[in-house]
Amino acid sequence: MLCNSTNNKCNRLVIVSYRLPVKVIKEDGKYIITWNNSRSSIANFRNFNNSIEKVWIGTLEENIPSIDKDEVEDLLYKYNCIPIFIDKKLEYKFYNNFCKELLWPVLHYSVPLQRDVNYSKNWQKYWGSYLVVNTLFAKKINIFIESQSTLVWIHNYHLFLVPNLLRKKKPSARIGFFVHTVFPSSDVFRCLPEANSIMNSILSCDLIGFNTYDYARHFISCCRRLLYLDFKVLKNGGLGYTYNGRDISLKINHLGINS
Repeated sequence: MLCNSTNNKCNRLVIVSYRLPVKVIKEDGKYIITWNNSRSSIANFRNFNNSIEKVWIGTLEENIPSIDKDEVEDLLYKYNCIPIFIDKKLEYKFYNNFCKELLWPVLHYSVPLQRDVNYSKNWQKYWGSYLVVNTLFAKKINIFIESQSTLVWIHNYHLFLVPNLLRKKKPSARIGFFVHTVFPSSDVFRCLPEANSIMNSILSCDLIGFNTYDYARHFISCCRRLLYLDFKVLKNGGLGYTYNGRDISLKINHLGINS
């Protein structure tokens, strides 16, 4: 991983996911914070390498009243969790209308029919909400990038646009991205109206992780057919790209801590 380089030691790991790996419960008028269960890989990274500071950034599943947000934010800060509060209408458009109804199906090979004009209309209607939420995440992450000793690790398709937004503000930032979902073939992925924008953003990372070789192979195919990029063998023997003056590595691995 990016943290392994002796010349670029990682002192802070910023773990970014749509949901924070915690639960917020209110009992007897007081809020209680608990980590997600032991099967939550993202939560379990709090036990990884105590010499590295870990910071989690994401939203809460629970609906916190405006009057209580400062109190909850202070409690979460003790857990190194930084919440992003999103307006409920915006969150519904982002998560339900865009991520689940438009983006998720195509990633899982449900290709919209050519005659389905509603798909294109809905994409344009809700794409703005996706961009706004990704921008909110990028602004919050920027606060915690102090130097090149900070590594940002972004998770999953909800945040495809964050790497490019970060790179524009922090050109020297060290950014990793792990794609938890299926990554479809180029013939399917190119059906997305903003396929090139998404690909350009993912390629703003230094390291891109996939669950299986097939998903990585499909990503390579997308790079070739959408952006006309050919992969190369990097100095460490892995596969990757040189893009905008940076080396980008591809990693095939399951998420989690190596037992």
